[in-house]
Amino acid sequence: MYSAQVERITKQLLSDDIRGSLLSLPENLISLRRLCHMPNTDVYDIELAVAKEPSFAAYILKLANSALYGSGKIPCQNLVSVIRRLGMHSVSQYALTFALKKCHELSNVPEDIFSLLRANWQLAWGLSQEATQLYSQHRLTGNKEVKKIDLSDVLMLGVLLHTGRLAVFSDFWLQYQDGNFYEEKYICETSDKLNVELLPLLFTHWGLPSSYSQLFTVIPEIKQPLHAIDYLFAAALLKACPKKQSSDLPAHYNFVLATFNSAQIIRLAERISYLGILTMDDLNLDDITE
Repeated sequence: MYSAQVERITKQLLSDDIRGSLLSLPENLISLRRLCHMPNTDVYDIELAVAKEPSFAAYILKLANSALYGSGKIPCQNLVSVIRRLGMHSVSQYALTFALKKCHELSNVPEDIFSLLRANWQLAWGLSQEATQLYSQHRLTGNKEVKKIDLSDVLMLGVLLHTGRLAVFSDFWLQYQDGNFYEEKYICETSDKLNVELLPLLFTHWGLPSSYSQLFTVIPEIKQPLHAIDYLFAAALLKACPKKQSSDLPAHYNFVLATFNSAQIIRLAERISYLGILTMDDLNLDDITE
């Protein structure tokens, strides 16, 4: 049913002709990411690159002075101080996060596609923020085993997780331009079904490590070291298995339920509990174990 769509998206990405699609990332931000990973790059090189994208400069200035990074510190007043506070790694991760945010903000798409883009970003960013809150709570426990992680990794992974849907929305938009129209319900069902399947293809196209896609589909062994992805898994588990049935997130939007079977979800919950991020009592696995 969905194979034709996957084939179209694959062909589009392999052709390298994605101008005019939702998957075309701003070149300035991609260049900035590459610069951040070059061995001889210094803070002033990064400053010049960031200055070429004023909206991104304003974005990371706000982040650097937010509670995530700037609580109790002297506010950053210039890009050099921002870059030093965040670090090159975080600037690189936020460049990708911001690029994907821009992909969700195109206004020249049909209204139903635009509303889906807005909802997808809110979903992605909301999950990312909940994951960072879990990390902050975990750190406050005083457990010395809780290693420090970069919050930019959590936020970036949360956004990346939902980009498979972005590829589906892009394909439907291109079909709209060819005169083919589809009901919003069908677009949603297709994006939910193909989201995780399309991640490896997108990550390869964007030059991201293949290990990124494995993070979302492979549950680590229980005693493997904690990773930023564990907080996203924990946040998603809370949504998938709320103690009170008050979640505003439909089950089909939850990547944990869409990706793993019941036995795997229980194993994932056991890992999250072992790491001390949540306890089994924090979750309601009754529906999954039945």
